[in-house]
Amino acid sequence: MAIEQIKTSIYNKLKSLGSLPGIHYPNVGADIPLVNYIRPDILPADTDPVGIVTTDRESGIFQVSIFTVKGGGELEASRIAQTLLDGFPRNLKLDGVRFDVTGSVGTSLYEGKWQITPVSFSYINIS
Repeated sequence: MAIEQIKTSIYNKLKSLGSLPGIHYPNVGADIPLVNYIRPDILPADTDPVGIVTTDRESGIFQVSIFTVKGGGELEASRIAQTLLDGFPRNLKLDGVRFDVTGSVGTSLYEGKWQITPVSFSYINIS
């Protein structure tokens, strides 16, 4: 499966979730106002053969960085993270992409006027 298909499948699911702030995709120029938003990234890993046949196992990380205005409290980032965890549960299957493990919320970092909280999900595709 091409990385474009994996991204399309995951991004379509992300867009279908309610209660999320605006989504700013990588490498899309935009002036970002000082309001909460999320930035999704797909980080593909190596492709491994499965057995001796022509089947490949593609894996990677789907990471969503939650940007909340610094000083706005931890609860908003936690609420957004929970929406993402609920939307991408363990054993979710999307058009050939599988999420076999529960996602995880990382430690928040601070940059300028932002608190940035990462939420990461491992995915696999067997084709």
